[in-house]
Amino acid sequence: MFSLDSKPPIDLSSLNDPRIELAGRETIPLQDVTVLILGCGGVGSVAAWILAGAGIGSIVVADRETLSSDNVRRHLGTIEDIGREKTAIVAQFVADRFPNTAIHPRTFCFRHHRDRLRFEIERSTITLVAIDDESLKHMIDSIARERANPAIFLGVHGDGWGVETIVSDVNRNTPCYGCSAESLGRYGVEIDPLRYGSNPSYAFRSPIRSDSPWRFADLRAVVAAATFAADLVVARLHADRGANNPTLVSIAQEPSAWFLPLRDIAAWSIKAWNAVPVDTRANPRCSVCSQSVDQTDLESSPLLSKNDHDRF
Repeated sequence: MFSLDSKPPIDLSSLNDPRIELAGRETIPLQDVTVLILGCGGVGSVAAWILAGAGIGSIVVADRETLSSDNVRRHLGTIEDIGREKTAIVAQFVADRFPNTAIHPRTFCFRHHRDRLRFEIERSTITLVAIDDESLKHMIDSIARERANPAIFLGVHGDGWGVETIVSDVNRNTPCYGCSAESLGRYGVEIDPLRYGSNPSYAFRSPIRSDSPWRFADLRAVVAAATFAADLVVARLHADRGANNPTLVSIAQEPSAWFLPLRDIAAWSIKAWNAVPVDTRANPRCSVCSQSVDQTDLESSPLLSKNDHDRF
């Protein structure tokens, strides 16, 4: 449910028509762009759909898995697609709707085929990472920074109550994924099975298997996370091409981590659906960030009590 603002109602009839402003914003062609999406689960598949609709010329979707009955509730695939490769399902879905977008399915294990992963990252304009495995996120970030390829990492809290995004871009001197995750108070966002009954208002029974650990599907989190991540991708691309859209440019230049709560969080004084930029800084002990950390940061940043997250 959307949070209700306690401010007085706005008299929209007295305001200028926003369509005048929106119509005057520059449209930046993105046909020459290649976006690599690592992970074709619910969020990754919806993000591919949104990015194709945004005019991305080429999208590469990569995953190693096939669609299972547990996935159907939160995926673009249908019951008839169970057993098919997720990448093929997403590719067909996008191709059927956006013939001008080149969609390329890649089915392989990122951990066991690092050379192929490195190749796909190197040939892309930007990478969107929508996977759960934390160790893989660190590995992907290391490769992306080595290849000077910006990457946006997406995490959904297990209960579906919030979304976190991390931008790692060595060209903009941002902290790496691991340091940004530490700034968010963790080594990344783990996705755990839902705590049954924690919020029955958004729980949907699966028609496939009643004994599935994912028999509830928080579809709000899936769609919100995919939309938020896709907006960040487009914002970075537009800003790099000199767009005059102040909203997109502002998003692209804000801190490299964002938190989007999907419910009111009284303890943090945060309202639902209000994206909050998070201050991040590089750990001076981090070997991944060491080439892009300013000497001033090394002198002023406090040493973290935890061990360095560099675990390759």
